[in-house]
Amino acid sequence: MCNSPIRTLDLTPFCDLPLLSILVFTSNKIRSVLSSGLQQCKVYDSLEEMDLSENLLKTVSMFLLQPYVKLRVLKLNKNKLRRLTGCLASDMLQELDVSDNRLTSFSLCQWRIPFLTLLSLNSNQLTTLPACLDNLKSLQKLRFQSNWILAIDFIELGWMDNLKLLDLSSNRIRSITLNSSDFPVKLETLIVDRNNMTELNLMFVPAEKLQVQAEYNLIANFNINATSMN
Repeated sequence: MCNSPIRTLDLTPFCDLPLLSILVFTSNKIRSVLSSGLQQCKVYDSLEEMDLSENLLKTVSMFLLQPYVKLRVLKLNKNKLRRLTGCLASDMLQELDVSDNRLTSFSLCQWRIPFLTLLSLNSNQLTTLPACLDNLKSLQKLRFQSNWILAIDFIELGWMDNLKLLDLSSNRIRSITLNSSDFPVKLETLIVDRNNMTELNLMFVPAEKLQVQAEYNLIANFNINATSMN
């Protein structure tokens, strides 16, 4: 159900739909999501994807989504989210998109989503990386494009053994330091385009094979002869 004047989404009417796997309510005027029923629902064991993008949500309770044990994809992008309340525990969630919102902070310390592979927080107002990112052991793609991040410390990502792509483009980063023993060992692509970087030192690259994209910065000099073979 898309492009309608719906303002409130009550999930209760879908309770007795045991075959429902995808729920899409995009491009509406939804300001709140609730569940008025308290009973155990059949849809809890079937829903795999929920798309609430392009609405007017300012906050969403993660506790509301806790019963959906098969949920693999959750899209909350292009809303007006300032915060996500509560925490989410899900052994099935693989993709979480909260991009194009108004988040100024985000913490994963109380969340348990061990099999998440994609986290997108593009186009928010984050100045630092979310706390407890290293809880996401299965994460492969991490996107922070167009935020207000000032610095990146790879120690915060050191235990993310499956991370392959990190997008930090269009932030306010001045420099990055790669020569850290705490570094995502499988990182393949690092994107730092459109930042305020004045230097780029690739003398020591801990990853086995790393592609670095650093276009549109303020780099005045680059020593190609002092670049890691990695």
